[in-house]
Amino acid sequence: LIEDSYDQGDWDWEVEGSAMLAELLWGDQRRPIERANLYLSSPDRSLYSWPDAATAIAYGQGFLLNQFLFAQLGQDGYRAFATNPQHGLAALEALAPVFAPGRTADSFYQDWLVALALHDRPDAPRPYRLNLPGLQPVARQTLRAGDDLSDTVSQYGADYYELAGSGTIELSFSGSTLAPLLPVNAVSGDSFWLSERGNQGDARLTRALDLRSLSAATLAYDVYYDLEAGYDFAYVSVSTDGGAQWQPLAAPAMSTAAAGADPGEAAFAPHFYTGTAEGWLHEQIDLSTYAGQEILLRFQVITDPILTQAGLALDNIAVPELAFLDTAEGVVADWIAEGFMNVTSYAPQRWSVQLITFPAGVPTVTPLDVAEATAGSWTIDLDNSSWSPILIISGMTPQTLQPAHYELAVR
Repeated sequence: LIEDSYDQGDWDWEVEGSAMLAELLWGDQRRPIERANLYLSSPDRSLYSWPDAATAIAYGQGFLLNQFLFAQLGQDGYRAFATNPQHGLAALEALAPVFAPGRTADSFYQDWLVALALHDRPDAPRPYRLNLPGLQPVARQTLRAGDDLSDTVSQYGADYYELAGSGTIELSFSGSTLAPLLPVNAVSGDSFWLSERGNQGDARLTRALDLRSLSAATLAYDVYYDLEAGYDFAYVSVSTDGGAQWQPLAAPAMSTAAAGADPGEAAFAPHFYTGTAEGWLHEQIDLSTYAGQEILLRFQVITDPILTQAGLALDNIAVPELAFLDTAEGVVADWIAEGFMNVTSYAPQRWSVQLITFPAGVPTVTPLDVAEATAGSWTIDLDNSSWSPILIISGMTPQTLQPAHYELAVR
């Protein structure tokens, strides 16, 4: 009810996690704790990727973060967060100066990762306490001197490592500098059009085409799509009356309701893109019916209230008979982009690497500075820590669902 009234389209982790928090506050701890423990057993999953099946682990992740924010912000601060029209961490960033001066959305998230590692320790500093009886320790892998490791971590997921042994070690980290936005790169050049991810979305890319001098016309484009199968849909349509009415178009690779691709009968047109393409597809649509007219052309993506995937990508949009070609390289005039972005294939990869040591038994958190260089080395005295130090690695590039690659070496 809160989301529908104040904040439609918010990220799944906030919507469903707040529902789990409500169960806890209502007095039912069993299901929230069960789901939280599922997540703690496998914490490397993206905060922004809701699964199509076996959703309990995602509910657990969302619950733990919402419960942490409730404890950190207090009742008034959390109410402001839950009702803020911005979504997810963006809402937290907007509210932090009021309810938590000096903190940012990223610092809240990083502190939460630390809290997951320390929640079972009675001496955990107050900012890292969860106060949830029945929670299991977060799963972590053991590293020792001589170990080399190559792995990936989800964006806004986490890998936890316990540094075992004695004496002094040298820990080296090297992470990828770029994050691919999709599993595929641009067809030509470096750029393409991409719909923004989001629930209850209506992304549109529209432009006018003057076909008055033509007796025949063809629309050609390259398309890649990753949409919730049967519930999120992409369409291509044309208007001849300035946008008052739209006629859907059919392309060879589109799905249809007759083929079972619309189980909820939610699609707005008989032909659409849904599911996930294996790669870029080259499509052609005959526009000859509209020759001799001025038209509006629109690509549109409509998503339902939950589970948003990578979206719809477009490249090399063309009408050869007009000598029109948009390769998405640079700004092409006359497009009206509402929820579509002109992007390159890669975004800068951001990292969070945190080390927890226990000098004299007191947990001490040290952020390892890799934000710019994406690499670093640190000397760690294992004998100066009452318990084995814990290393937490997280990818922090929100524009993509693709995992980030890194390497660790312990000497």
